[in-house]
Amino acid sequence: MNRECGPECVSCGALERIDLANKYDYELFKTGCQNVCLQRGVKRKTVIGQSQLVGFRLYLAESVKKGDYLDEYNGENISREEAERRGIVYDRKLLPFLSDLNRDRVIDVARLGNKTRFINRASTAEDGINCEGKIVLINGEHRIKFVALRDVNPGEGLLFNHGNKIFETQDLAMTLPKAAGSKRGVL
Repeated sequence: MNRECGPECVSCGALERIDLANKYDYELFKTGCQNVCLQRGVKRKTVIGQSQLVGFRLYLAESVKKGDYLDEYNGENISREEAERRGIVYDRKLLPFLSDLNRDRVIDVARLGNKTRFINRASTAEDGINCEGKIVLINGEHRIKFVALRDVNPGEGLLFNHGNKIFETQDLAMTLPKAAGSKRGVL
């Protein structure tokens, strides 16, 4: 389990960096603690567009480097029991809207999710995966952040592995059609 630095981390300078008055002070973030991206709240510029795979997709509107923070996976924080109930409906529609947060809680992005719910699904690097979700602990709360797995260019669609837990337990197979000649969507 990873965690972000918090106000109690006085030696690294996190307190100054999570102060909202310094949110866009890019000079301050050239040095010192870089482990406050979710609390800082400065996400990468993205746009929702038509997917070459299926439905809609989230595309980058700026360049990012490997390891850069992209955005937070926001949604409704629900119990595992409620996730099981909703999962039955989502599985029938082949909609991967549920992500485990911890052993008791699940994030459902179907109704209350932000733009990150439009990051399309892929299984391997060969399929074009270019970001991943990481569960981090911030001020006693589990949250999910997306980071780039490699350098990603503007106009490139984001892909990550949603995981197969729901599909494996219910013996369902999910495959998405590939775009002709390309694994990456471009605006």
